[in-house]
Amino acid sequence: MTLANYSLVYKNKGFDITGYNKLKEAAVKELGLTWKQLKYIKNWKLELIYFYNEPQALFEVTGKKRYWIKWQLERLAQFCDKQLLMLD
Repeated sequence: MTLANYSLVYKNKGFDITGYNKLKEAAVKELGLTWKQLKYIKNWKLELIYFYNEPQALFEVTGKKRYWIKWQLERLAQFCDKQLLMLD
């Protein structure tokens, strides 16, 4: 699921601050992110990073080129899939 698709289908069902903080703590411990990187991150983007390992969201948070390359390769794969479907 891409960042744009997730933001379109994401429905706000009320905000749970304790769940958000637990998710932030888990992202810091398990993914090696820092509190500074996650300071102003929105809940839906944090969920994308933690549960789906979304390259676009990781690149926006960390600024690491490896996530940018991963994101671009994912976009290339989606493009090639669409082209192959058009040929069938």
